[in-house]
Amino acid sequence: MNQFNFDLDDFEMVTPTDVTGCIRTRKLYPVSTQESSICVSFANLNLCCSVLLDVADHSAYFDTVGDVPVSLTLVQHNNSDSYVGTNLKILHRFNTLDHLPYTSVPVRELLTSTQEWLDKCPYETLRKFAYQVLGNPSIGGLFFSIPVSKDRHFSEPGGLARHSLEVAQMVYGSTMCFAEHERWLAAVAGLFHEIGRVYINTANDTPKATAGLVSYEVLNFEVLGPALQLFEKEWADGAEAIRHMLESLCKTRKNGPHLPITFSIRSADLMSMTNNQRHRAFQDKQPSERFARLGGSQSEVFWQLGEP
Repeated sequence: MNQFNFDLDDFEMVTPTDVTGCIRTRKLYPVSTQESSICVSFANLNLCCSVLLDVADHSAYFDTVGDVPVSLTLVQHNNSDSYVGTNLKILHRFNTLDHLPYTSVPVRELLTSTQEWLDKCPYETLRKFAYQVLGNPSIGGLFFSIPVSKDRHFSEPGGLARHSLEVAQMVYGSTMCFAEHERWLAAVAGLFHEIGRVYINTANDTPKATAGLVSYEVLNFEVLGPALQLFEKEWADGAEAIRHMLESLCKTRKNGPHLPITFSIRSADLMSMTNNQRHRAFQDKQPSERFARLGGSQSEVFWQLGEP
């Protein structure tokens, strides 16, 4: 596992540099009697430092809390280890994930793999939709950090992102008989088929009360709602297809499937989940073992085929 945790407070930036990242307020008052600057924490995938902002950029003027995605110009402060930030602008649209704070990405390889896969999508509006979802720090930060389950499958940090990307790749790879735009729509729906889990878990993996009250399938629509509304303005059929595919995971329509490719998401989800369970069942077994049971389950017995 490629762990990614370092602090670059000693990073030298002698010339003004335009960057994107996320800020958190550290002090709500001027840092000294000589100047009116306020101090915030700034972080992205490659940098973590303290930044002095003009009082006009006080967080009281922000329309969001927590990690606020911004672009700004940084230059090292003359008399301290901090940096001075100017030209602050809050980001509302995203076309990359580089602004996410590295503390939210315990396994950077997962974020890199997800970006590389999304960038292969030939439909710009669909790429923008996916980045609009994951670029929101309150969504993307949890997506790349929380597990799928506590002890059943993909239970490691970043398990949700690993499982979701695997499902998306399986969906696309197994649907060659469909039109290309349907394959990518189904694949992106596969990427977000459990995105509702970010509203169930917290950053320290403590389940919220929501976990016992509302299913993640229902929460999928709440998480995706704002980005879906933007997506619908550019590709109405695409937005309706995403909704239809995700709804099919909640229930089976009695009047039959309108989009046959929808079945690929459920199949990929099941294959990804059970394959991970088989891996867990065999991880402490000898190579000669052919059958293994997951935990104390009497029904989940897996077979490991021998090579020819």
